[in-house]
Amino acid sequence: MHIYYFSGTGNTKVIVDKLAESLHNSKKIESESKQRINKKSKRDNKDISRDKSYIETFKITLFNKDTVVKLPTTESDQINHRTVIVFPVNTHATSPFIWSFLKRLPKAKGEQLYIIYTYNNSAAIGKSIQRMVKRKGYDLRMLTGILMPNHMISDPEQAKDNESRLENGLKLCTEIVSDIKSGRTRIDYKTNGSKLLSFFNRNTPLVWGGSMRLFFKLNVDHQACTNCGLCVEECPVKNIKVKKCKAKSMSENENTQRSIQSMLKHKGNCQMCMKCLANCPMKAVGIKGNDKISLVQ
Repeated sequence: MHIYYFSGTGNTKVIVDKLAESLHNSKKIESESKQRINKKSKRDNKDISRDKSYIETFKITLFNKDTVVKLPTTESDQINHRTVIVFPVNTHATSPFIWSFLKRLPKAKGEQLYIIYTYNNSAAIGKSIQRMVKRKGYDLRMLTGILMPNHMISDPEQAKDNESRLENGLKLCTEIVSDIKSGRTRIDYKTNGSKLLSFFNRNTPLVWGGSMRLFFKLNVDHQACTNCGLCVEECPVKNIKVKKCKAKSMSENENTQRSIQSMLKHKGNCQMCMKCLANCPMKAVGIKGNDKISLVQ
C-alpha cells in the first residue's frame, strides 16, 4: 500500500496518522517539521514494516506540485497494490496543485485506488474525480469525505463544534480502515457546492492568488522569523523565497536587537494551503488582521 497525502493546517495529517496507526498499529508518523530538522530523515518517503498477514510494506509520501504517483510494474504486484490519496477540500474545490496531482495519475490496469478528502464545506468534485480515474483504468474502491474542524474560528460555539467534528472524523476514519481491510467499496462523497466555482477554483490559481489574498493576506513577523527556511522548503508550490535586504536591526525587546539581512517573501502563486502558517516553529506567519485561527494539534 502507498499513501500519498497533502496537509496544510493539520486536518489531513491527523487523518493520515490515524490511518497509519489503525492499519499497522505502529507509532504515529514523525511530524514533517522534525523530519526537516533531522537531515538524516527522508521526509517524502517512509517504509513501515507491516503485519505480513495483511500487507508487507506500507509507504507514505507527502506530495507537492511535482510529485508523480508510481505504480508497480509486475503483474503480481499490480494485483495486490493499493494506492490511497488523502487531501483537503476548501473553497468549493481543492487547490489547483492538488487537482494537477490527480490529473497526473498514470494509466492503470485495474489497480485499486482509495481517495479520501477532508473538508469543512463540501465541494462539487466527486463526480469529476470518479470520471477521471475511471478513464485512467483504476478500480476505484473508495471516494469519501471526512468533515473536520474549521480553523477560521469566529466564536466559542465554533470551537465546541470543532471538538465534535474531530471526534467524529476519527471515528469515521476507523470505519474507513475497516472497509479497506475487508475490501468493501465506499463511494459516498458529498456533492454540495457550486459546480462552476469548483471548476474554476481547482483549475486556475488566479482565484487563490488574487481574490483569496485580498481577504487572507499572509504576513511574516520578521522580528519572530529566524529564517530557518522551513516554510520555503515545505511550500507545495514553491511560492516562498528568501529576499536579501540591506542589513538592519530590529528590536526584539527594549534591551536586545537582531541584525536582519534577509526576509521571507510570499510570491504571487500562493494557493492558501496555510502550511507555512501551521508549521512555523516560531509562529512568525499569520493572516494580516486575523488572529482567529485554531490549528489541529
